[in-house]
Amino acid sequence: MLAVVLGAIRARRAQAATLFLLTALAVAAATAAPWYVVSAARSVAIADVTGAPAVQRVVLATARVETRPDADAAVRAEAGRIVDIRGGSGTASVRVSGQLVYEGGGQAATVAFRDEMCAHLTLVGACPTAAGEALVSDRTASGFGLAAGDTVTFAVAGKSPVKLRVTGTYQVRDPLGPYWAASVLGRASGTDTAAGAGDPVFTTAETVASTQVAELFAEYHVVVPVEAYLGLDGYDLAAEIDRQQDQAGAQWRVESRAPALVSRVEREQWLVNLGVSIAAVQLLLLCWFALFFAVRHSAEQRRPDIGWLKLRGGARWRVWALVFQQSVLPMLAGAVAGAAAGFGLARLLGEVDPDRVGYATTLTGRRGRGGPGRACRRRGRRPGRDGRRRHRPAPPRARAAPRVAGRRA
Repeated sequence: MLAVVLGAIRARRAQAATLFLLTALAVAAATAAPWYVVSAARSVAIADVTGAPAVQRVVLATARVETRPDADAAVRAEAGRIVDIRGGSGTASVRVSGQLVYEGGGQAATVAFRDEMCAHLTLVGACPTAAGEALVSDRTASGFGLAAGDTVTFAVAGKSPVKLRVTGTYQVRDPLGPYWAASVLGRASGTDTAAGAGDPVFTTAETVASTQVAELFAEYHVVVPVEAYLGLDGYDLAAEIDRQQDQAGAQWRVESRAPALVSRVEREQWLVNLGVSIAAVQLLLLCWFALFFAVRHSAEQRRPDIGWLKLRGGARWRVWALVFQQSVLPMLAGAVAGAAAGFGLARLLGEVDPDRVGYATTLTGRRGRGGPGRACRRRGRRPGRDGRRRHRPAPPRARAAPRVAGRRA
């Protein structure tokens, strides 16, 4: 029977090739579309996050903390428990406002320490490493006529002045980047409007504590990674920030503009999902429609085969096998080729996060289930019934009565 079916397929190559190509196209679209949706949604999220202002990519916790030599470590420990963003990197800073005095002149200034500050400054000189050493901005150095090795005085009202030895000058590197975003220490204008202070004077944490003030201004600054905006493993960044704000307590204040960016990412991902899904459904409907007519047309041409089998006394299962396999075999071959092409195309479309692989696979199974195969199977039954009716042998004619010799009709 298989040889008969293959022979019938070879005899009707055009119809078989049409079924093969249409099925391959439908299965390839159903296979690749979900992967493309996931990949495109990821690409949109990454583009939105990397192109967003740096202030929307940070979470900032601020408080007043007790003055002590390890105040920066205390800030990292306390604020790190409150602001815990998956994959985020935290930066602690402490500062105090006062007056910077040099040779009779003075200006308002902020003496501050910040984790990894020298890596984000353009230095002329050395980074302060010991108590009493400090960096001043180029603008402050020009105004006072300072150079490396000079000594300035920092005074806080009601406290003993602190001597600072200048080790170099600096300019803020990338003041609009994530490291300085939302922090008064990295403002491009160099002005702390809240405290009325000029450019910060960067020093060590021990030097900040030596001012002997009762409390220090503290910041804990977390840069949110791109992955946190993608919702991997069900992680909800906006909900996590809301929870942290509610649990911050009276001492710490948590603020962030990241939830606005999360809403933007979700909205654009939804638009991508909608657009790709509509296009994929339209393509599948077009393929199914074309397959319906292709199978119907080929069924009309199989009626002589069906009639020939019935006349030869073929069993019913042979008739069904002939009708069914002439459509199923090209479609099965097309489905295999289309699935392989769809998965190959999906790998070229872009990267898919590991936790979304199962999601994309599930969508692929749903879209490919019950589509062209069911429609064609339904059409495959009808030619057999029509053929049996149309090619059923006619009953034998009734014999004429014998004529009697010599008798008129």
